[in-house]
Amino acid sequence: LIQDISLEVLQSFSRLKHLTLAATPISDSGIPILCSLQHLVSLRINGCKACSETSLAELSLLTDLQYLDLSQCDNVGDDSLAGFKSLSDLQVLLLAHTQVTDTGIAHLNRLCQLKTLVLDCCHVTNGGLPVIASLTNLERLDLSDNAITSSGVASLTSLVNLTSLNLFSTGVSDAGVAHISILKHLKVLNLDSRLITDAGLVYITCLTNLQELDLFGARVTEAGAHCIGSLTRLKSLEICGGGISDEAMEDLQDLTAMRSLNISQNENLSDRSVPYIVKMTGLTALNVAGTFLTHEGIKQFTELTDLTSLCISGCRINSATLNALQAMPNMLYLTAELRS
Repeated sequence: LIQDISLEVLQSFSRLKHLTLAATPISDSGIPILCSLQHLVSLRINGCKACSETSLAELSLLTDLQYLDLSQCDNVGDDSLAGFKSLSDLQVLLLAHTQVTDTGIAHLNRLCQLKTLVLDCCHVTNGGLPVIASLTNLERLDLSDNAITSSGVASLTSLVNLTSLNLFSTGVSDAGVAHISILKHLKVLNLDSRLITDAGLVYITCLTNLQELDLFGARVTEAGAHCIGSLTRLKSLEICGGGISDEAMEDLQDLTAMRSLNISQNENLSDRSVPYIVKMTGLTALNVAGTFLTHEGIKQFTELTDLTSLCISGCRINSATLNALQAMPNMLYLTAELRS
């Protein structure tokens, strides 16, 4: 178990560039030793919960840092970030599950090289978004589980280099999606929220580079599915809000680049949707749990020879179908229960 006294040996590695101490019990006494490693380019101390907010602020002395992971460090707060303006080479900053608020975000305004910023489960509001919007080299931004709304998202339209945006469990609604549609380079988008409906999905048709779309809890019906069906580069899709029907699946059948599809908990899906699903011949992961599919439809999934993961919990299947699925050449994870 690595503790502060164990870190003393690191002082002899003065040219060390990469260091990972995730979930170790280092405390304030260990931070000065880390700060002596002036050539560090990447530092991962995520999950280190014993360091105080004041001692963590000393990490700003590591001016060569390009990658810094402080996620799940319970005491990381606004004062911890006060000196981060000196980290001008920083490209990746991970602050998930910390105490950072809009006040702390203001300290990041000089991190012009930043490409990845993860703020999952922090205390960021619309007030912090203009500073984030000024970081125009950002390519990945995670704002999930923060109190931001559609009006705040409007300021993010300056982030034209974004390829990944996570707005899971925020207050962003259909109006916010209209602003997001300007970000033409997006490849990964998470809009898992009951505030997202078919009306908002009209705007995502502009995002023709999307490869991963998470609408897990969104209220999507056939009208929304029609919009999604135009995103022919999609490789991963989750729609589990209960509004997807066989007719909606017909609109999705041309998404032949699909590799991972989660349409579970849509009780209006029946065996009629299966021919549309099996047209996605490259599928490696499929989840239809909680739908009205039966063994008559599910046995057709044996045509999807690349499947490695299949979840059919709650569907009506028989032992013959189950045996056929288990015998598929690449099947690794099969979740099922016999129901007649």
